[in-house]
Amino acid sequence: MYAYYALMKLNILPTDFAFMDSREKAFIIACIDMKREADKKEEQRLKNAGKGKKGRRRR
Repeated sequence: MYAYYALMKLNILPTDFAFMDSREKAFIIACIDMKREADKKEEQRLKNAGKGKKGRRRR
C-alpha cells in the first residue's frame, strides 16, 4: 500500500521506495499515515457538515 501511495501521490518510483534507507522509508511511511489520517478526518468533517443541514426547515 505504501509503495502504491508513494507512486501515485508522491511520484516516488516503487524501486526507489524499495531501495530507500530504512530511516528515509520510515519517514515516508509516517508522512503517508499522517496524510491518510488527515484525509479521513476531513472526509468525516464534510460528511457531518452535510448531515446537519438536511433536517432543518427555514422559517
